[in-house]
Amino acid sequence: MQPLVRSASLADQVLDILVERIRNREYPPESQLPPENDLATEFNVSRATVRTAISNLATRGLVVRKQGVGTFVSTLSGLPNALNEATDFHTLISRGGFQSGEKLIRAEMIVPPADLAKTLNLAADQPVLQSYKIFTADNLPVIYCITSIPGWVLAADMDFAAANHPGLGQPLYHFLEQYGNQRVEYHIATLRADLVQSIDLSLDLPYDRLTPMLVISETGFNAAERPVFHSLEHYPGNHMSFELVRRRGPMS
Repeated sequence: MQPLVRSASLADQVLDILVERIRNREYPPESQLPPENDLATEFNVSRATVRTAISNLATRGLVVRKQGVGTFVSTLSGLPNALNEATDFHTLISRGGFQSGEKLIRAEMIVPPADLAKTLNLAADQPVLQSYKIFTADNLPVIYCITSIPGWVLAADMDFAAANHPGLGQPLYHFLEQYGNQRVEYHIATLRADLVQSIDLSLDLPYDRLTPMLVISETGFNAAERPVFHSLEHYPGNHMSFELVRRRGPMS
């Protein structure tokens, strides 16, 4: 077992490992998690740290606690692409059984337009690192994404050549933690339908202009509820599918 990094939140690190095990079906749906004491011993952390991580798993709907019995992996954890859980694009594509790839179109430091500055809670003259990428499944373009990261997030010694490296920004969450010490705690997203013709046609994507697509606009926030990135994601055609758990609301 790789030792945990003491400079980061131990509960968050334990949470990430448990999520990965659930997603990889090391802990399959309906199986029981090891006892808290066993996990605390394995990770060399306190039982309280493990309890916090498991509470976060329960909040995300990945486990169910049964009083006096134990903690069990939720059947909902078997959903491959749960829309209510943010996942990096390579993982989304791989879960569909495809070989994932990516192509950087361009990356540039920009002065954001007014709507983006407002979304990222920036002054009009604060710079943003904006990247344009295409993600592929077995070499077929299935996601076109524009990602915008406020300049204040990036490390002061990070030069533009590094920021422009084709593979640097993925997975996005690792990039934000490594170069900005910013952990994304939650997202606010909006979904809408559109047509491929709304994408930059110079990209020469292999889709008819009238092909329908799903567009997701989402903003990621840190623990202080400050925006640390915005992404505009385009999913043309029907190559990608998502599942969404919808719970029954209050009766009128």
